Amino acid sequence: HKLSLFKQTGKVVREDDELFAEVAWQQVMIGQGLIPDDYNSIVDSLSDDQLSDLFSTLKTLINSTVAQLPTHQNFLASIKKV
Repeated sequence: HKLSLFKQTGKVVREDDELFAEVAWQQVMIGQGLIPDDYNSIVDSLSDDQLSDLFSTLKTLINSTVAQLPTHQNFLASIKKV
């Protein structure tokens, strides 16, 4: 049911005691190549300003996370030492 719903609508059904949060389920499913045929209709309830704020916040979060990560070269150098 979880996979079918995500494939059809992009929605995630989460049970009470599941380990993964909704965003983690999205990442897992998309990472496994399961791309929704449609978008989550909750987006239609947001104004343009709300969507703009949401994407701006996401961009800031992603950029701040990336800034903390090592470069690819530095990461490879660090695992060669192990």
